[in-house]
Amino acid sequence: MVASAERAAAELGWRAKRDVQDMIASAWEGWVRLHPEAARA
Repeated sequence: MVASAERAAAELGWRAKRDVQDMIASAWEGWVRLHPEAARA
């Protein structure tokens, strides 16, 4: 999935606080908390 925040920025003045790397890291940390065996892979 690919998305861009450009339209939200243009129309609403909204800016993302995290970049893609931060979001991936956060998702992985959450996954590992729920599935600790994944960290060993």
